Amino acid sequence: MANIRPVASVELDDPAVDGRIAQGYHHYGRNWTFDEQPGSSVEPEWWLAGTEIIGAMKAVAPCAYVSWTNMILRNWNIEEDENFWALSRPAVTRPRVQFIHYTHAEAGARGTICSTGTFAPAIHMTTVRFQPVDGSSYAPQMDIHLLGNGDYLSYGLELPSPCEAIAINNAAQARPTLWSWAPGDYDNRQIVALYEGHVTSFPTMNTTAFVEQLQVEQIGDYLRVRLPNQSEDGVIPNADQPLTRGPVRV
Repeated sequence: MANIRPVASVELDDPAVDGRIAQGYHHYGRNWTFDEQPGSSVEPEWWLAGTEIIGAMKAVAPCAYVSWTNMILRNWNIEEDENFWALSRPAVTRPRVQFIHYTHAEAGARGTICSTGTFAPAIHMTTVRFQPVDGSSYAPQMDIHLLGNGDYLSYGLELPSPCEAIAINNAAQARPTLWSWAPGDYDNRQIVALYEGHVTSFPTMNTTAFVEQLQVEQIGDYLRVRLPNQSEDGVIPNADQPLTRGPVRV
């Protein structure tokens, strides 16, 4: 797990350099909305280097630069099932950094940890989940809570079991959900976004591990959520209640 660090390079050059919009003299310009319209004579096809187009915002932004580091148990408070947390380096991930591993392989087991420090409102997380344990039809569900600072809302991602049995038998349960709640009022949380039509599932039932990369980032007045198997990022306007720096609970 890591914070996202913005990396940008801005060059101030001569006004006559190639690429300057000079039609109508130098007082003329154009606001590019970064609409992806292949073949359009109005909107160009952009060549991106270290940047990405955020379709839902019609904007371009620097790509996230993620420094993966080893997770350390002392940086997390174990709140539930304290005897079943350990450190491991999963062979299915790259790079091979140290993960915190919940090891209680029993049907119905539940564990919770919460960071002792705070994270900026821009996190990138790799998760690894395994097939259902003996006696269970469900692979692990994961909830990630980004806790608000002071009077600000908290946000939570509910990631359903990545198991084909659930995707087939209970489609509603197989949709990732974004929640929000006021401080100390988790029981009255509200759905912010339900990602319809994008079911997270194992590629095959013989897959031993399911690896996901998740990204949640506050960009100006918008919250961007990037999940696997989504056709585009989820972008939610939240100017009055932005995601703030705070602890993370898993």
